Amino acid sequence: LSRANKRCEPMLLARGRGRPRGGFFLWQQQQLRTLATPRSLYDPRQERDACGVGLVANLNKEQTRQTVLDCNEMLVRMSHRGGCGCDPKSGDGAGMLVGMPDSFMRKTIQSSLGVALPAYGDYAVGMTMLPNDDSLATEAKATMETVAKRRGIQVFGWRTVPTDNSALGAAPLGTEPRHEQIFLGKPAAWDETKFKRELYRVQRTSELEFFEQAAKNNVEELSMPYISSLSPYAVTYKGQLTPEQVLSYFCGDLLDDSFETHVALVHSRFSTNTFPSWSRAQPLRLLCHNGEINTLRGNKNWMKARASGLVSSYFADETSELLPVTSDDMSDSGNLDGVLQLLTTASDRSLPEAAMMMVPEAWQDNDMLSASKQAFYEYNSALMEPWDGPALIAFTDAHKYCGATLDRNGLRPARYYVTHDDRVLVSSEVGVLPSLKHSDIAQRARLEPGKMFLLDLEQGRVVPDDEIKEKVASSRPFGEWLDERRVYLSDWLSSQEGIGKSKVVVEDQVDPTVVTRRLVMHGYTTETMETLLAPMAIGAKEGLGSMGNDAALAVLSHEPRPTFDYFKQLFAQVTNPPIDPIREELVMSLVCPVGPDANVLEPTAANCARLVVEHPVLTAAEFEALSNPQTTKKTADGRAWRSATLDATFSVTPETSMLSKRGRQSVTFHHDAIAQALEDHHSQSASALETALRDLCERASAAVTNQTHPTTMHQHRFATGTAGASSGEGASILILSDALAGPDNRVPVPSLLAVGAVHQHLLRTGQRGKCAIFVDAGDAKEVHDMALLIGFGCDGVFPRVAYQALAKLRSDGLVAARMRNLLSNPDDVPDDDALAFAYRKALAKGILKVMSKMGISTLQSYKGAQIFEAVGLHPSVVDVCFAGTPSRIGGAGFDALQADAEFLHAVAWTGFDVAAQGRGYLSTAPPSVVVEPTVPRLPNPGQFHYRNGGEAHLNSPQSMVHLQRAARENSRQAFDDYTKAVDDSNAACTLRGLLRWKPEAVAKGTRSGISLDDVEPAQAIVKRFVTGAMSLGSISQEAHEALAVAMNTLGGRSNTGEGGEDAVRFLDNRRSSIKQVASGRFGVTSHYLANSDQIQIKMAQGAKPGEGGELPGYKVSDYIASCRGTTPGVGLISPPPHHDIYSIEDLAQLIHDLKCANPEGQVSVKLVSEVGVGVVAAGVAKAKADHITVSGGDGGTGAAAWTGIKCAGLPWELGVAETQQTLVLNGLRDRIRLQTDGQLKTARDVAIACALGAEEFAFSTGPLIALGCIMMRKCHLNTCPVGIATQDPELRTKFDGMPEHVINYFWLMAEDIRKTLASLGMRSMDELVGAAGDVLEVDPQVLRKNGRPDKTRGLDLAPLLQPAQELNPEAGCLHRTRQDHELEKKADNGLIESAIPVIEAHARGEKFDPITLDFHLTNVDRTFGTMLSSLISKRLGVGGLPEDSITVSLNGSSGQCLGFTLAPGVTIKVKGDANDGCAKGLSGGRVIVAPDEEQLAQPTFVASDNVIVGNCGLYGATRGEAFFRGKAGERFCVRNSGALAVVEGLGDHGAEYMTGGRLVVLGVTGRNFAAGMSGGIAYIYDPDNAFPDKCNPGMVSLGKVDAQEERDQLKDYVAKHLQETDSDRARMILDTWDTSLDHFVRVMPVDYARVLEEKAMAEAEDNAALAA
Repeated sequence: LSRANKRCEPMLLARGRGRPRGGFFLWQQQQLRTLATPRSLYDPRQERDACGVGLVANLNKEQTRQTVLDCNEMLVRMSHRGGCGCDPKSGDGAGMLVGMPDSFMRKTIQSSLGVALPAYGDYAVGMTMLPNDDSLATEAKATMETVAKRRGIQVFGWRTVPTDNSALGAAPLGTEPRHEQIFLGKPAAWDETKFKRELYRVQRTSELEFFEQAAKNNVEELSMPYISSLSPYAVTYKGQLTPEQVLSYFCGDLLDDSFETHVALVHSRFSTNTFPSWSRAQPLRLLCHNGEINTLRGNKNWMKARASGLVSSYFADETSELLPVTSDDMSDSGNLDGVLQLLTTASDRSLPEAAMMMVPEAWQDNDMLSASKQAFYEYNSALMEPWDGPALIAFTDAHKYCGATLDRNGLRPARYYVTHDDRVLVSSEVGVLPSLKHSDIAQRARLEPGKMFLLDLEQGRVVPDDEIKEKVASSRPFGEWLDERRVYLSDWLSSQEGIGKSKVVVEDQVDPTVVTRRLVMHGYTTETMETLLAPMAIGAKEGLGSMGNDAALAVLSHEPRPTFDYFKQLFAQVTNPPIDPIREELVMSLVCPVGPDANVLEPTAANCARLVVEHPVLTAAEFEALSNPQTTKKTADGRAWRSATLDATFSVTPETSMLSKRGRQSVTFHHDAIAQALEDHHSQSASALETALRDLCERASAAVTNQTHPTTMHQHRFATGTAGASSGEGASILILSDALAGPDNRVPVPSLLAVGAVHQHLLRTGQRGKCAIFVDAGDAKEVHDMALLIGFGCDGVFPRVAYQALAKLRSDGLVAARMRNLLSNPDDVPDDDALAFAYRKALAKGILKVMSKMGISTLQSYKGAQIFEAVGLHPSVVDVCFAGTPSRIGGAGFDALQADAEFLHAVAWTGFDVAAQGRGYLSTAPPSVVVEPTVPRLPNPGQFHYRNGGEAHLNSPQSMVHLQRAARENSRQAFDDYTKAVDDSNAACTLRGLLRWKPEAVAKGTRSGISLDDVEPAQAIVKRFVTGAMSLGSISQEAHEALAVAMNTLGGRSNTGEGGEDAVRFLDNRRSSIKQVASGRFGVTSHYLANSDQIQIKMAQGAKPGEGGELPGYKVSDYIASCRGTTPGVGLISPPPHHDIYSIEDLAQLIHDLKCANPEGQVSVKLVSEVGVGVVAAGVAKAKADHITVSGGDGGTGAAAWTGIKCAGLPWELGVAETQQTLVLNGLRDRIRLQTDGQLKTARDVAIACALGAEEFAFSTGPLIALGCIMMRKCHLNTCPVGIATQDPELRTKFDGMPEHVINYFWLMAEDIRKTLASLGMRSMDELVGAAGDVLEVDPQVLRKNGRPDKTRGLDLAPLLQPAQELNPEAGCLHRTRQDHELEKKADNGLIESAIPVIEAHARGEKFDPITLDFHLTNVDRTFGTMLSSLISKRLGVGGLPEDSITVSLNGSSGQCLGFTLAPGVTIKVKGDANDGCAKGLSGGRVIVAPDEEQLAQPTFVASDNVIVGNCGLYGATRGEAFFRGKAGERFCVRNSGALAVVEGLGDHGAEYMTGGRLVVLGVTGRNFAAGMSGGIAYIYDPDNAFPDKCNPGMVSLGKVDAQEERDQLKDYVAKHLQETDSDRARMILDTWDTSLDHFVRVMPVDYARVLEEKAMAEAEDNAALAA
C-alpha cells in the first residue's frame, strides 16, 4: 500500500490544497469490495466490530473546555480497545459527540458567514461527510437545503470544518470525505419538539435522496454523502481515525480553546477487517454502541414487516416517507441507532423509554421487578422483539438526557465515577483520567446487567435505575392494557370446551400401518427413532454421540435428505459470546407473542392484543384450539383471532415428475436418466414443487386479506380457510399443513420450504406483520428442525408425525426395553402424554441451546433471525425461501428437493421394501403409486453410524484396518490401501473430494524437471503436523502421553487439550508443546503457560461449536483431578463462553495476557469454520495473535448432543479458503501462521488444505486409530474397549498403542506429500500455500461417478478456489513477519529488573530478604505482574518464591488483568481501584485492592458501598489469596479452583462453575450465585436474608456454619481481610462475631459434600484399621 501511495502521490496532490483525497485508495477499496463479493468467500456483510466507550458530563450543564479534554483523554487511554490494521496510522474509527458548543459556533459563524445565530436551541448544526467530487458535493448540499426550505426551515449557510490529515495513514486518506456543517434556523412559531421532528424529516428525506442520487450517478457507498448529526443540541466529530487522531484531525474546532461543552461521548472502534469506513465510525446520532446485535437479520425483517402499520401522530400519512430506517448497508450499530431515532422522534417516547423497549432487562420470571415494570416490559414485548446481544449503549440528546444501558446478561464492562464537583465519568475502564484525584471521587460504581444509568440534564442529577424505570413504567396503564387485550394460548385452550387439556393422540395414530407409511414418507429412519426420538421421550434430553460427524454432506449424498440437512447453525465466536442456557437460564425465554402487529409508534391498548405462545412446539390440544374454526377467540374489543389452514402438499404428473419424464413406472435414479430428465425440464416452467410454493404464498396473501384465491383449495377439515368470512376480517393465524399428504398423489411440501417461502413472501408484500404463521409438519422431529422453522419465521410448530412416532416407540416396546433398568414395575411405562411431555421438554432445552450458541436469549429475538448458512442449496431456492441467508457454493435446486420428496412418498405408499435394498433408498425404482398391502419397513441408511451399503462415511472398518496395519507394521502397501479407501470416501462425502490437481499444473510440474530428491525432506514436513486438542480426561493418560512422545520425536507438536497437564511431563519427552486455554481454564497456571511453545485459546470446538463441555464425575479420577485442580469424582463443566472474552477487544486482551505469561511462545486462537470466519480471523490477526487454527465442523469430540455434532460448523475447506482470502485481502496474512483440522487423514487432504491456505495441519481421529481406536463411538460412556477414551483402570490396561505407531503414520503421510509436491513441480510446502487457484479444479469425473447430478449440477466451487493473491496483489500469502506485541514497553520490565536478584538467589538456594517496590499505574498498564510471574515459574517451577518475597505497592487505577497468573511469592497491593480480570488465573500470588487514604478520609465515603474491582475477577484462579475492600463486578470467582477471595459485595453470576477454594462475601451478591458450582465453599454475610433468592440452587445446598473448626477458619479469613485492607465492614463483623456468625450462609456443592464425606469415612476406616 505504501509503494502504491508513492506512485499515486503526484496525482493525488494535484487535486488541490495539498490534501490527497480519493484517487487510488478509494478505487482500490471499492474494487476490492466489488471483486471480493461475487468471486471469493469474503463477504463484507459479515464484518463485526467492538469498541471502547466513554462519557463525560457536567450535571449542571456548565460548558467547559475541560469536558472536551477529559473526554479526549478518556478516548486516547482506551486506544488499546480499538483496532489497527496493517498501518498504525490507519485506525478502525473513533470520534466524539459533544453538546452544542454554543459560544464557539456563534463566534465561528459570525466570522465566516457574517450571521448572528439565534438563541441556543433555536438553531441546529448538521455535521456532514460529503463526496470529494465537486458536482456530487454540490448536489448533496442542494438536496439538504431544498428539503429544509420546503419545511420552512431557514438555511444560514455552510461552513467547511478545518481538518489536518497529515497524520493519517494511506487507507483513511484514500476515502477521506469533505467535512462541512450546515446551519439551520427554527421558525419562530415552532416549539422545541416540532423543530426536532422536522430536523429528523430533513435528515431522513435527504438520506433517502442521497441513495437515489448514488444509484443514478453509480456512486459507491464509500463516496455517498453522510449526515453524522443534525441537532440543535449536539455535534458529532468522527471518522476513520485512531483515538489519538481525533483532536488533531478536527483541529480547527476541537483544539480551539473556546470550544466548550457540557457533555461528550467518545468511541473507539475495533473492526474485524481493515476496510472500515468513515461513516461507520461512532458516535452515531444518539448513541455509542459497544457490542453486537446477534439478531440483526430478524430485527431488520420485523421492522420491514411492521413498516406498513407505522403511522406517527405527527407525520401521519407522511411517515412512510421516512422509511426504511434499517438497511443492509448499515452496521448493526447504525440500524440500532436508526430505530432509536425513529422511536424518539416519530413517537412520544423519551430516550430512556425507547432504550428500555429495544434492550430490555431480563424480566421474565424475575421476581425482583415490580409489577409495573413487569407490565411495561411485557407490553413492549408485544410491540418489538429485543435487539439481543452483548451491548453497552451510551446515549444522549445532549439536552435532556445522557446515560447508558447494559444488556440483560452484563456482557460489556461499564464503570462510572461521580465527583464532588458534579461531574460524571462513564467508561469501559477506570483510570482513564489519571489527573483525577481519588479524593475528588464521591462515588465509584458500575452499570449492572440490564440496568440503566441516567443523567437528567435538566434536573442536574443522577437518576437511579429504579426511579427512571418506575417513572416510565407508570406513564401509561400497561398492566390494564395487558389484562384487557393480551391472550395466552394456554388460557385460550383452557377456555375451550371439548378440547382435551393434555390430548396427544391424533387421528389415524391407532393404525400402525398408516403411521409407518407416514414415517417413511416424511423421512424417518430407524436411527431417527432410536438415536434421536427415544432419548428425548424417555430422558427428556437429546441423545449423545461422540467422535464427530464423518457422513456425507447432504448435497453429495445419494440418499434423500431432509431440507433441514442442507443448513448449518451459526454460532458465536470472538466477536460475541455464547450463553450457558442451563446455568444462566434466568436470561433465557421461550415465551413469544405472535399475531398481528399494531402501530409501534403509538403506544395504545391495541398494541398488546397478541397471542402469547409459551412453548414453540405445540401440543395436539393447542393445535386443535388454533385450527378449529369453532374455537375462534375474541379479544376484549371484539377483534377475532381467526385461522386459515392452507394445504402444503402438491401432486405430480408424468410431465412434472422429477423421477422420470415418462412417469413413475420407469422410475430410476441412475445418473444418466436424471441428467436427461433435468435437461428435459431445463427449458420448462418451474417445477411442481416451486409452483406449489408460489401457489401457497398467493393463498397465504389471500387469506390474510380475506380474498378468495382462484386456485381451488382441497376441502378437508383444515383447508377451508374461511377466516373472517362473516366480518370481512382476514386471517390472523395461518396454518401451513401437510396433513393431506398420502396415497392420493399428494406429496408433502417440505415444511421448511413452506414456512420460508410464505414468511419471505409476506415480508415482501408487507403482510407479515398482520398474521402469525404456524406449521402442522410431518417432517419436523428433532431440535435442528424446530430451530430452523422458528429461525426462518415460524411462530409455532405442531410436529404431528413425531407424536405418532413416539406412540409407535411405546407400542413397539422400545420404550419399555430402554427403561427396563429404570422401572421397578414393567407396567409403569410412560403413556403417550408423558412421552410427549418429555419430548417437548427436550425440544425446549435443545432450542434454548441452539439460541444460546449465538448468544441469543429470547425466542422472540431468534425467530426470523435466519442464523444459519445453507450448504449445498441453489440460489433459486434461497432467494424464494430463505432470502438473505448465506449460500456460497450453490447446490441442489427445487428439482432435487422435489425428487427426494417424490421418492419417499412413493416408497411409503407402494409397499416398496427400502430396508431390503443394497445402497440406501435410491438403488431401485419403486413401482407405480398404488397402495400395496405390504407395509414398508423403516430404512436404516446409516447417517449416525456406519452401515455397510448405506450412507457414505469417511471412516470405514476397512480403512481402519488398513491404517492400523500400516501404523504397526510401517507398511507402505497397507498405507497405500488406506489412502485409496479414504480418498474414495472423500469423493462421496466432502468438498475436497470433488477436487483434482489441474492436469496443466501436473504437466507443468513434469516439465519442471523437479524430482523427489529436490523436494524438502519428510523431516521438514512432519514439523507442520500437530495432534489435535484431546484433553487428558477425555482420553486416558496412556493415550495422551503416547501422542506427546510421538510428536516430540517427530519434531511436530502435541496439544494438551483443555484438561491441563501433569507438571512432571514438562521435564521429559511427554511434554505437550501446545498448552490449550479453554473456557474451563482447567490446570491453567503460570507454570503451565510458561512451559509451552504455543498457547492456544480455544474459542470453539469443531464437533460442537458454541457449546461448553462436561466431564462426568466417573471420569474425574484422582490423577485427572490433580491435573485439573479439582475434586475427584465431581463432574466438571466447561462454560460455553470464555468469561473474559465477550468481544474482539476482550480476545485481544487475553492474547496480550498469554503473551506476557510466556513472552517467548506463540499465542494461537482456535476458530471453527462458518460463514464470516475469515472476517473474524482478520480481527484475530489485528488482535495480535501469532497463529490461527480454523477447524472443520466435522471434528471429533468425547461427548456432545447429536444436534451439535451434526448441525453446526462447516467443512474446513470453506473456512480455510475464506480465511486465506480475507486475510490476504486485508493485508494481514503474513502476520500469522494458519492451521486447520477436521477429519484430515491422507496426504491428499493435507495438500489440498495447504493449497487453500493452511501452513500447519492437526490430526485427531487418524492418530487415535493408529493407536488402536476402533470407532465404537462410546467415548462419553467411559467404556472404550481399547483403553483410549476411558479412565477406567481395568479398561486402560487394554491400551496397546505405542508412539511409534503415530510416528509411522505421519512419516508415511509425509512421504506421500513429497510425491504430490514433486508432481506439481514444487520444492517445498511453502510454494503450495494458497495456490489453490493455480493447481486445483473440480473433477467432473468424480461428480459423474459419485454425486447425484440433480443435486451437484448446481454446485459452484469457484469461490473456494479464488486465488487470494488476485484480491490484493501487494499482500503476502503466507507467514513472513512477527506480530509486534510491544512487550518492551511493559511496566513489568522495570519490575523484573528490580526482582531478578531475589529470583536468582532463590534459584541458587540462597536466602534473600523480601523486597518492596512502589509503582504508579494507570489503566494502560495492563497485565501487570505477569511477565515477572512467567520468569519466576521458569526459574523456580510451580512452587515459586516464599510468600511475600516481592511486594509491589501500587497507586492509581490498575489496568485490565492485574496479577494475571500471579506466581507464588509475589504480592500486589493497590491503593485505588482495579479493572476487569483482576487476579485472573491467580497461581499462588496475593492481590489486595483498597481505596486510598484520602478517599477513605471523606466522611460520606463508605468503601463497602463502592465498586473497587471490575468483572471476572479471579476467573480461573488456582491458588493464592485476594482481598478487596469494596464491591466486585459480575462473574467474580468463576471457575476458581483453589484460591481464597474475600470481597465486600459482588454482581451477578458469582462463583459460577467454581470447583475449589474459598470465597467470602461480606455484603450483597447479584443474581444466579453458584450456578454450576461443583466444588469449594462460599460464605455469604446475609443479615437481611436476601441471599437465598439470589442463589442458583441447582448444584448447591445452603446452611449455617456449624462446625467449630470451620467457624474458626471463617473468622481467620475475615481477620486476614481486616489486616490487609483495614476494612470497616470486617472490623464490624469481628467486633460482633457471635452475632454476625449467625448471619453467614454457607454455600456447599452437593457433590463436593458427598465426596468430602466419602473421603472422611474412608480415612476413618483406614485409621481404625491401623489402630486395630
